[in-house]
Amino acid sequence: MTNAPDLRAEGVAVNMYVPGGHAQTTAAPRQDVPVQLRRRRQASLRCEPLHDGLRDPWTSRRVRDSTPISPRTLHVEVGARTAWIYGRDGQEVFALLDAVGIQRRQWDAERKVWMIRVQDADDVMAFAEWRQRRIVTCEAVDR
Repeated sequence: MTNAPDLRAEGVAVNMYVPGGHAQTTAAPRQDVPVQLRRRRQASLRCEPLHDGLRDPWTSRRVRDSTPISPRTLHVEVGARTAWIYGRDGQEVFALLDAVGIQRRQWDAERKVWMIRVQDADDVMAFAEWRQRRIVTCEAVDR
């Protein structure tokens, strides 16, 4: 037993014995909280959904839906050609789209949100942030 510090916790390269008679130098995996949460989220996406639709029993419903709860927030998910707008409810987002003048919109019944073209998403976000003083967040998604 020695008093030397454990270098694996600091991410320093560690010599490891590999069967076959040679040593291999690898970096120790990071163990800080954001990395652990990211790994847990990625692992939960590979699992089958539970009976209530969640993939991880310790995640909240808000994480699954990613629907903002506050009436002052607006969340926009931007895909290849479509943007999904999450608000407190559908009527509020509908009124926002009317105020901006967006006529090309469609209701996504699966996600319970309004969809618009990507070209119109920046107008909606700018109007909501500037005129309505909302907190607007944007996320790129693969859909």
